[in-house]
Amino acid sequence: MKREIKNIRDDYKLLRKNKKLIFFNSSATSLKPDIFIKKISDIYFNWETSFSKSSWLDENNNTIEEYKNSLNKVAKHINAPFKDILPTYGTTDFMNKIVRKIIHNLNDGDEIILGKLEHASNILPWLNIAKEFGKKIIFKWYKLNNWKVDLIHLNTLITKNTKVMSVAHVYNTTGVKNNLLEIKNTIGNNITLVVDGAQGIGHVKIDVIKDNVDYYLFGAHKAFGPHALGFAYIKNLENIKEPWTFGGGNNSTYNEYSVEYKEGKQKFIVGTRDVPGVISFGTSITYIESFGIKNIEKYNNNLKKYAEKKIGSLKNINIINKNVDSSNLFFEVNGVAGEDVGYYLAQNEIIVRTGTNCVKFKNENYKQYKSIRVSFHIYNTKKEIDKFYELIKSGGDFLESLFKKNPKSKICK
Repeated sequence: MKREIKNIRDDYKLLRKNKKLIFFNSSATSLKPDIFIKKISDIYFNWETSFSKSSWLDENNNTIEEYKNSLNKVAKHINAPFKDILPTYGTTDFMNKIVRKIIHNLNDGDEIILGKLEHASNILPWLNIAKEFGKKIIFKWYKLNNWKVDLIHLNTLITKNTKVMSVAHVYNTTGVKNNLLEIKNTIGNNITLVVDGAQGIGHVKIDVIKDNVDYYLFGAHKAFGPHALGFAYIKNLENIKEPWTFGGGNNSTYNEYSVEYKEGKQKFIVGTRDVPGVISFGTSITYIESFGIKNIEKYNNNLKKYAEKKIGSLKNINIINKNVDSSNLFFEVNGVAGEDVGYYLAQNEIIVRTGTNCVKFKNENYKQYKSIRVSFHIYNTKKEIDKFYELIKSGGDFLESLFKKNPKSKICK
């Protein structure tokens, strides 16, 4: 029996303490439920967690077992083989490592397909690391159709030199979900598919085997877990001969001339691991599963539809991601900078995201300085949307008359 998504605010101390707070910024980071905070606090209060280096055997063995159990929960959550899942320091950090490894093995004239709605963390590593290596990589840019990858246009980009495509599973602005299997079927098995899963992990169904992706990267903090911890699915990890980082933990022995690495995934794990983070994130996965990921996705999409209908009825509002399934409402207030709307809402304890959202390619679909992103999760309600609507409705004329400027946000979360 799945838990009903109702009165979820009570699961979060932050929301219990701040009764009026409305958090509409879950695409930046999710709030942390009590179950997660209790677990990670218990670990720091009562456990010794630098396993494999402790003589406290009972506690050491318990820690190792719980660590493996949490990794196994993560693997099952995205339908990945346990052997192909690695803990990382987050999406962006590991994206840089993967990009470095991939580009190192490419040749001049090879092609990489990217998109201009991608997050900066799925564009800048490719561009800059190619430049750093002095590789003459050809970058091609896929187009969108109704805010998804345009598969017809994508097919026209592919040549014998196309080696990689890197794409978001869910865009951090519009919140629209790409069909990864359709993308993979379009590009074929000879082209590596790298997926930025940062926005998908907490609220959409993920199946890396069914979708036939080669890499799927995500962070824990957008799925009720800790910051600076992430995970990566790497298809056939055991076939990769050389690790991308080096140091204590991944070698069996070494001398002045050579290194012998450990077998399997241990070859790719170096340094001190975030053991408390991994173990406590297992409780975050359990929390997600208590509702059911498909139920979470449906709930969030319904909130967006409700908000779109209400806010879209106002004459001074332009809904950017109109009539698409999403957990984000992405919109503009005519004649008003997004940061001013965000400031106005914050004074009324409603937290949203404004500005570029780390997507800085100019485009014809919306003005970045005007954009406002409202991102929903299970702790949000229709009553919160009603309050949001009343503020936008009553504040429209006030904002339009007092704030007419074009700020350049320096915020990039």
